[in-house]
Amino acid sequence: MYKVSSKNNIITENTAILADGFGSITLKNIGLDAVVINDNIPLAPGSTFGWDNHPNVVIDENISVRFAGIDASQKVLAFKSYYKEDATITATANKNVSKDWNPNN
Repeated sequence: MYKVSSKNNIITENTAILADGFGSITLKNIGLDAVVINDNIPLAPGSTFGWDNHPNVVIDENISVRFAGIDASQKVLAFKSYYKEDATITATANKNVSKDWNPNN
């Protein structure tokens, strides 16, 4: 089992999101300006882009966020999730599983 923690922030200028160990990321354009992710993924106002991964996967490349500069309202919500394996949670979950349980029934 894994513990999940998250960080979020609002990006208001061209930037790079550094690969700091997150396993998934969602970017939502909450402004009115067009955005380009990694120089080739357009993100129109109101649109969302993300990478959802399994807990044992870590995104290892920086992500660039660039605004088109057409509108003054430049805002992208960045939501990053971090997964950490927790042996205590796994042991408790395994202990609570019934020995009579059969996934094939």
